[in-house]
Amino acid sequence: MLKDRNSAPAGKTGLIISTLLEYEIVKKAHEAGWYSEFKEELQKRIIGVLSNSIYPMLKDKVLFAFSSSPLSIERAVGSSEGSIVGWSFEEPIPVVSSMMKVTSSVKTPIPGVLQAGKWTYSPSGVPMCILTGKLAAAEAIKERKSRENRIR
Repeated sequence: MLKDRNSAPAGKTGLIISTLLEYEIVKKAHEAGWYSEFKEELQKRIIGVLSNSIYPMLKDKVLFAFSSSPLSIERAVGSSEGSIVGWSFEEPIPVVSSMMKVTSSVKTPIPGVLQAGKWTYSPSGVPMCILTGKLAAAEAIKERKSRENRIR
């Protein structure tokens, strides 16, 4: 998206601000009927904090803004409580964690079974979920062609 010229007007840029937010708080706001107001207020406060600290010019430069919460992410992608990142404190890390080996993250000990998703690579998250999905699809196609060639 950042490489898409249509993502921002000419001479402008986009800014993504990511913070941690407790799912249960957002869920309670939704259940109480003030979810939209809650999101808008948080968005204003985050822009205010940044404007009053490290980006003093930010508040006057915002052309438009939108936000997502754990609840909107849960609805969009079906992740547990809107999770976008997974953590593991096991040693060694139970998944591939080297960018040089990311293509092997989709392989499993079971022949013919590949894995994709947010738990297949560390650090995890939605971008790695998408990447591992693409890598698993490419590996499946490669394995299928290899099998077809062996049969011939």
